[in-house]
Amino acid sequence: MIQNVLDFWKIVFHYNKKYVLILCGNILFSAAAPFPYILLSKPLFDSLTNGNSIREFLLIVVTLVSLTLLLNFIANILNTKTEIDGQKLMYSLNNQFNMKSIDLPFETLTDPQTLELRELALKAISGSNFIDMVRAVKDIVTNLLTLIGVVFIIVQVDLIMALVILVVIAINTYANSISKKVQYQHSIEATPYMRKVS
Repeated sequence: MIQNVLDFWKIVFHYNKKYVLILCGNILFSAAAPFPYILLSKPLFDSLTNGNSIREFLLIVVTLVSLTLLLNFIANILNTKTEIDGQKLMYSLNNQFNMKSIDLPFETLTDPQTLELRELALKAISGSNFIDMVRAVKDIVTNLLTLIGVVFIIVQVDLIMALVILVVIAINTYANSISKKVQYQHSIEATPYMRKVS
């Protein structure tokens, strides 16, 4: 299944390198968006409890708000661009798929194995499946980068808490992986029946 995802992204990169770069930028800014709160919350509360000057307090608040708005603004622009370009790429891949199908000999198109492979390929690049794949990869990588940053910060404060968090995440990731493998296997097994229904 991981190999299929890698193959999918190799094809995407081949047809539109700019799209992959925009997606990477979207991931980085989305992952960075929570960090002004994470990093500046403690100085903000310390400033209140320690009775620091209003000027220092306001400087922290302005920095926090400015960084948050800036990161979210850039992330939203890149996210919109990713969605629009993703739709365009999906239509382009569908067009390439149809052109290749036209070039196949008629005898090949009547072969059940070829039809099943064609159905699987079409499923990967069509409609919500394609967009969901892009969004899933974006969300996974974004959350992973955010998690790495948060764990790094927690390790500086409490190593045991960081280890507990990592164990919980590892268990959850393993359970989700098993679930996805089962779903993928069912999808493969259902392909011949879905082709007949179509």
